[in-house]
Amino acid sequence: MAGLLLAVARSGALAAEVVVRFEASLPEATHAGTLFWGVVQVGRELAAGRLDIPATQPLAGAGKIAFDGHLKAESSLPEESASAWLCINHDGWESYVPSFDDEYQVTNVVPSSGGGLARFSADKWVRRTADARNVLTVHYHRFERDYRNASLWTWDEHLVRTPQPNELPAVGAD
Repeated sequence: MAGLLLAVARSGALAAEVVVRFEASLPEATHAGTLFWGVVQVGRELAAGRLDIPATQPLAGAGKIAFDGHLKAESSLPEESASAWLCINHDGWESYVPSFDDEYQVTNVVPSSGGGLARFSADKWVRRTADARNVLTVHYHRFERDYRNASLWTWDEHLVRTPQPNELPAVGAD
């Protein structure tokens, strides 16, 4: 089965230096659209990007697409594992964090100058669906209008659930 090949190269480094390599087999029903990818470590975004797939591009079992991205300039190459996200966008919200009706996968990867490998298989895609009981609306404004890495964290009054594993990712903006 053919897959999708994406590469994330460290900025300021030689173009051949790859820090994360994504290999993804897409679901059979995949058609033209947008894929978003990101590499996150302990809530900090290390790299992110998008891939627009034209209607003429054969997908699912038919070919490979490749591109290079860059580690964010203010980020350094981590020594521990990070989360690699890949999201097939269906609703127009431009993020690798899935929103309603998107298909996505998350896997652990250790970024390295040799290129840590993140594999996504065709049968592991998850579709995110809306459930009114799980929707929380928060109006959040920054004077400088920079909303990158904005997060909302939750925990209970007894601190049984700590903030770190309970981040609520953004699923919409107005």
